[in-house]
Amino acid sequence: MMKGKSFLVFVLLALFVGVVSAEIGPSLDFSILRSDPSPLAQGRVVDVWVQISAPRGDLSGVSFGLKEEFLFSVPESQERVVSIGSVKGTERKVVRYSVFVDPQAPDGDRNMTFFFSYDG
Repeated sequence: MMKGKSFLVFVLLALFVGVVSAEIGPSLDFSILRSDPSPLAQGRVVDVWVQISAPRGDLSGVSFGLKEEFLFSVPESQERVVSIGSVKGTERKVVRYSVFVDPQAPDGDRNMTFFFSYDG
């Protein structure tokens, strides 16, 4: 039984190389800065700090959340969708987001997927 063993998530593995950055839409950047605990542990709630910026212009109505699938879900203590509001072109907002790691999660690297929306 692998219960209690730690495992790395794909996005956390990339933290050792540098910040993970993915461009979402025409002008929204998203980066995973860190997690606690690290590496993630099966059957536990972990906090993930994400940084959101809009390098090519101001955005309003920005919100994001975890796409729930096997391995990762949103715990009751965390709002599924977090509203950030406006993000100015020169601004970087950092938000803590809690994620529950399934107790049956196998060891190894895994992807964690977030969704985003904004008014434009």
